Amino acid sequence: MIHPCPFSSPRSWPAEAPAARLEALGCQARKELGEHTLSKQTGNASRAAHAFVNRWGLTWKVPFTDFTLENHHGETVVVSYISPKSFVRFLLKNAPEVLTGGVIELDKGQSQLEGFWRNYEAFHPTHRLFQENHAIRSPRNTLAICFHGDEGRGKKKGNTAVIMFESCLGVGTASNIREKRRHDECDDCTLRGPCAKRFKTNAGKMNCGNLPDCAPACSYQEHNTKNNSYLTKFVLSILPNDLYKETNGLELVLQKVCDDFKELFETGLEIDGQRWFVALTGLKGDLKWYEKIANLKRCFNKQIGSGLQMCHECEAGSPDMPFEDAGHFPCWRNHLFQNRPWDVAPTITRIPFEPLDESGKPERVLRRDLFHNSKVGLLRDFVGSSVLLLIFLGYFKDQGPGVSNRRDICLQRAHRHFYLYCLSTGGKPGLRSFSPVFFNAKKQTDYGWVNAKGSDVTLLVKWLAVLVKGLMNDPLAQSYIPTLTSMYLGAVCVRTWQRTLYSHGLWLPRHCAMCVYQELYEFLKHYNGLAFRCINEHSFTGYAMKSKYHMLSHTAQEIAVMLDDPSVEFVPSPLIFSGEMNEDVIGKLARLSRRVDSRLQMKRTLQLYLCKAKAVHRRFRKSNANSKK
Repeated sequence: MIHPCPFSSPRSWPAEAPAARLEALGCQARKELGEHTLSKQTGNASRAAHAFVNRWGLTWKVPFTDFTLENHHGETVVVSYISPKSFVRFLLKNAPEVLTGGVIELDKGQSQLEGFWRNYEAFHPTHRLFQENHAIRSPRNTLAICFHGDEGRGKKKGNTAVIMFESCLGVGTASNIREKRRHDECDDCTLRGPCAKRFKTNAGKMNCGNLPDCAPACSYQEHNTKNNSYLTKFVLSILPNDLYKETNGLELVLQKVCDDFKELFETGLEIDGQRWFVALTGLKGDLKWYEKIANLKRCFNKQIGSGLQMCHECEAGSPDMPFEDAGHFPCWRNHLFQNRPWDVAPTITRIPFEPLDESGKPERVLRRDLFHNSKVGLLRDFVGSSVLLLIFLGYFKDQGPGVSNRRDICLQRAHRHFYLYCLSTGGKPGLRSFSPVFFNAKKQTDYGWVNAKGSDVTLLVKWLAVLVKGLMNDPLAQSYIPTLTSMYLGAVCVRTWQRTLYSHGLWLPRHCAMCVYQELYEFLKHYNGLAFRCINEHSFTGYAMKSKYHMLSHTAQEIAVMLDDPSVEFVPSPLIFSGEMNEDVIGKLARLSRRVDSRLQMKRTLQLYLCKAKAVHRRFRKSNANSKK
């Protein structure tokens, strides 16, 4: 018998290796590893493995910070987290390109930062970076950072809070510069007549004839929803459920993190003779997380009451200011940030953001997350109500004798149609069936919405546009045509704005921003119209008016306010504050946290994250080096 080489592929090993053979493989491995071999341990294998990884330099060696607190059992618990100062210092020394758009050269990276802040000033002129004079701090040496937090599923069906930060500049910026791919040249976005009239411009496509040959820095900048999430998201803390549900562990971590961000803004860090500062452009997260960390008394869960203000940004929700108003000039537009949405200032107000006097609007730091407001927000309601309404109107019903037309049977037929659509278009959905439970509509009086992940919702919207277009050609009744038309046009609006945002960069040219506003406004109008028809024409429960409808209207109005200023050339993409990639990190780290020792859950999960971050960054640098050849 010819034995395989000890380090050949495992597929070439014998089906059943004898114990003697396994021992020989171990001896050969120890011989080649030499002094780096794992010593024979009879104790903690996890500790030995991490020590081995550190010796070989297979992880980012970011120092941890510890503090102690007492849990509800009276026991002292050590809380481990990564200080923002430590992480920023490490990144500036070892991986500065992940903070400056993938640009390694110092002067070019500073030019990208300056280009970002010059355009950001038109979006947020009251930021303290522009309001305060500083002897050293300037847009060229100030990093643009977002701060994110949310919860994932932890051990024993509890939650795990994950806190991270990221650069606003995506690392794809460097490849755009290399390949001369400009985002201020667009031949795809088409502006229709009504919206063109709204902004007093011409309908049609962008006129690229007058663009300068030398493109501004912002035309190459990418948003941070691409590339590997471990490359662009920098995790600071992972807190298990029992540590912040019954103690103030989360509040203590937030205090320490916010104090660090304050010091980074006011004092900065000196790296190799160069002083660097950090300025936050906002916090990212869903509405539930904002309610938790900001102690909001005026927030989304007030929508279930009658006449209650339900928005932390404006006073919408009162009888004279309905939050459902999503017109070009809604009634709440002139009531933004007038009163604080909390009784006691939360910890997040320590972060330098707005002026400290009465003119400041500190709640503006709670940015809107387009991912939670659309893909896993209002679009879930749009898809769920649309499919259930089609079934209610008689579609997917079989008129054959003895054939059941129960709602669950019709949902199965609808799923087969969706499955065939995915086969023909190459879509790969994660969902496996349609059911009343999946649509959260066990009764006819329930407002339906699909409990699907974001990518599946996007596929469902595309399928819905194709399905309804076909039904419009052969309607069961002529009275259904207005409803089907609104349903189809709403799906097309979603498809168009998603294509526009993901094909463009961090900054939208003026024309393209008008097109995004156009699609958002039209979708909200069609959604509102469908809700009205369901009540008044079809006697059907559908298209619930929720807080995320109001949040999308805020996003549209934010774009419109900037476009009303003719001097604004670039508008920040709503994806700048999207938490889509952050959710990916939270899901992965929550899964890791369920597999490590509960006694060292925070530290071990962070160590595993740093190992993965090191490997991803090494691959990124290698791919960049190859692309330059």
